[in-house]
Amino acid sequence: MVGNGGVVLHPLTPQLRANCCLMIDFRDIEFVPSSHELLSAKDEDAKRRGRERLEKDINALVQEA
Repeated sequence: MVGNGGVVLHPLTPQLRANCCLMIDFRDIEFVPSSHELLSAKDEDAKRRGRERLEKDINALVQEA
């Protein structure tokens, strides 16, 4: 896939493509729901749970990277 300036937008090697797929899956499955939980929380207890879940998910991502 090539962007507007003729720049390749996707990784060129299979390993980098696989890493990108993993990061996209993480974003869709873990990060988006946990950040949504935090941002949509109404009370302090729900905000705390959302913050803890988001921190856990970010730490898991850092460990995998």
